[in-house]
Amino acid sequence: MRRPRWGHAAGLLADGRVLIVGGSDDRDSRGRYASTEVYDPATGEFSPGPEMGWPRYKMRDAVVALPSGAVLVVGGAARAELLDPADEVFVPVSGEFGEGRMFATATDLGTGEVLVLGGYDDRIRPASSAWLIRPAE
Repeated sequence: MRRPRWGHAAGLLADGRVLIVGGSDDRDSRGRYASTEVYDPATGEFSPGPEMGWPRYKMRDAVVALPSGAVLVVGGAARAELLDPADEVFVPVSGEFGEGRMFATATDLGTGEVLVLGGYDDRIRPASSAWLIRPAE
């Protein structure tokens, strides 16, 4: 990758490339990234990707590739955002979780909805909440 990162996530893009999102450097929560990278398996190269609206980390199970080609990024921040594949820009999704949800999970229900479960906030308080996101594509 172009920079060291941990606590990041990855999602498959419709064209077969891989979007790597967020993560942190060795400063843990103080080194969170809003940056992304794109891995191209055809060339074996990484290139800079679009900047997210919020720095995120600890979200490995909270990125969902949608049938439209959009990628929903849910974990690690108080709001979800959607990568628009046509413009290659992140747009915020309506609503807020209240606080960042590290280690939340996101599951595509196959109905146009994504179920987000659990996680914990910056003070390591676990959440028992569930959110249903209907990404506008």
